[in-house]
Amino acid sequence: MSFEVVGPFLLFLILFAEGCFLPAFAKAPASNSNLNSSSTSLNDILENPESSGWTLGVESSSYVSWMNHPQSDRNPYGIHLKADRIYKFSSFDLGFSAHTYNSMNQPFLNYSHVDELNFRFKDLVGAETFVFGRYRNSWSTSDEYWRLGMYQPMFMWNFLKPEDQGLTGLFFKWKLPNVRMDLLLSPFYIPSQGPSYVVRDGKFESANPWFSSPVNQFLIGNTMFAIRYNVKEPHANDIIMNPGIALRFSSLESSDKTWWNLGGAIKPMNRLELGLTGRGDEEKYEYDVEIHPYVLYHSLANAEYGWRLSNSDLLLTTVVEWPNAVSIPSDQSAYQPGRSVMISPIWVYYLSRPQERKISVAYIYRDEQEFSHVGDFQLARSASRGTRYFFKEAVSLSFQGRPFSNTPINLSAQSIYDFAKKGVLILGEINFAIAKKWSVVMGMETIGVDDDSISDYQNSFLQYRTNDRIYAGLNYVF
Repeated sequence: MSFEVVGPFLLFLILFAEGCFLPAFAKAPASNSNLNSSSTSLNDILENPESSGWTLGVESSSYVSWMNHPQSDRNPYGIHLKADRIYKFSSFDLGFSAHTYNSMNQPFLNYSHVDELNFRFKDLVGAETFVFGRYRNSWSTSDEYWRLGMYQPMFMWNFLKPEDQGLTGLFFKWKLPNVRMDLLLSPFYIPSQGPSYVVRDGKFESANPWFSSPVNQFLIGNTMFAIRYNVKEPHANDIIMNPGIALRFSSLESSDKTWWNLGGAIKPMNRLELGLTGRGDEEKYEYDVEIHPYVLYHSLANAEYGWRLSNSDLLLTTVVEWPNAVSIPSDQSAYQPGRSVMISPIWVYYLSRPQERKISVAYIYRDEQEFSHVGDFQLARSASRGTRYFFKEAVSLSFQGRPFSNTPINLSAQSIYDFAKKGVLILGEINFAIAKKWSVVMGMETIGVDDDSISDYQNSFLQYRTNDRIYAGLNYVF
């Protein structure tokens, strides 16, 4: 079957399961860390045991202090189905990873997304491994650890627990004499997804606690204007048909005590940017704002060097990002993202082997050029939606594994403090296997700040500090 037939068909399947891109337009996926997701990292430093099969579960949550929407229910509950499988055939493997959730009392929390859908071949087109479709590859360990979403898109239904999603295209993996090489040629672009919303009577509405509505009014001179929004949906081809390329070189797997990774990419940014136009009506004291989502490219470069010690691993990483200059119609205003440099050392100590229990300590420092804009300042500020990445200067301490040997209990716990934003994030989850295929899951998420002087515009901790949550569920794996 030709690429001209398979390519559009596979893309249709992914987009059909994803729903539409619209939730990503209004809210950019501010990023964060989460050790509970399943993406792999360099030399298995951060790799979790892969779930195998299908998981059917029920979950009930309680948002302790959420007051985001008058019609919202603080105690949503629902059913979810998650797939993470590799189906093996005679000549290829089919990789499939997807997740769907249906809330019984809060329809704005419903979602369906496909993280992976691909065909995997061995020794094809001159490559040791050839993958076609949507595929999660390990490009940067620090990007995955802190969930920045620089290389790969994210599903941002919950900003504290984003889920990695694969890039879409042709993946080539070669094992050369002294190095491994990964190449991605991507003809399609699928952006990160954010919380769902609707625009009604010129105002954004959502009962999703992770949706942050833009301001409903602002001051022009001495006059306060009420803002009426309208989202101008772009043509699907203007979003999807944006190619990209990524390349990675890494050391071969061996017993050596050191390893390295060098990579880069030229591709669309994983969040859609916004161009805004506005027109005021002084008689009605209203200001009509039209939102035009568009795709902005950026270039990435990353380097990593690691040491394998007796009971631990140490990794030094850096990622540099260069966004392209904004190019939009002259009547629109937009935020101009600036160059970003991220440095992150990661240390992992293994309490037992093979990686049954481990403690990790990580630090991130991110320097980003200050705000700049195209067009009107007020509109461009609204288009920026705050900082692009959740953390600026933070330290993380986490534990993962069985707290006690020979017990059916798995624990994931993480605490993060951001010195620049004066914010703290604590995540915890316990998975208790009560039978061969049954498990009980309990967890908590809490976020807060110790300094209210930093504005909402700059501080995601302050913006979402009312989203503390506890949850419990029952899962069945089949």
